[in-house]
Amino acid sequence: MKRAFISADKDVWIQVISKKSAVIVKIHEKDLPDEKNNLTVISGDMFDYFREFIKEAAEHAWGNLKPKEASSLGADYYEYYDKELDNNGYLSIKGKEIHFERPQKDHRRVYKFNKRKMESFLFDLEKLREGKRNG
Repeated sequence: MKRAFISADKDVWIQVISKKSAVIVKIHEKDLPDEKNNLTVISGDMFDYFREFIKEAAEHAWGNLKPKEASSLGADYYEYYDKELDNNGYLSIKGKEIHFERPQKDHRRVYKFNKRKMESFLFDLEKLREGKRNG
């Protein structure tokens, strides 16, 4: 298992956890904000650190990833269905910011990547790094 803590906005820390066949993003247990669902990962150095760690975590989880453009709704990372929480979570890239909306505001889980959603997310992060994507 690989794990990193990353500073997000409003003094909230998130954890990125790599397990076999999944990468999970969670709010650190003592930082669960009460007032809203949205969580934005800080731009700048934290954005760059998140981008590099999420690639490492994905390689740890799957090993044979091939970043590629989303070609179906199932591959598009924008929306994911959290089976355990019976609700949708959302993820978007806006410039050098990553915006998450948790499936439930009283739960720590922010997002759970499957392999195909991770491939399309990494594809967009790489295009952004290369300056080929406008957020």
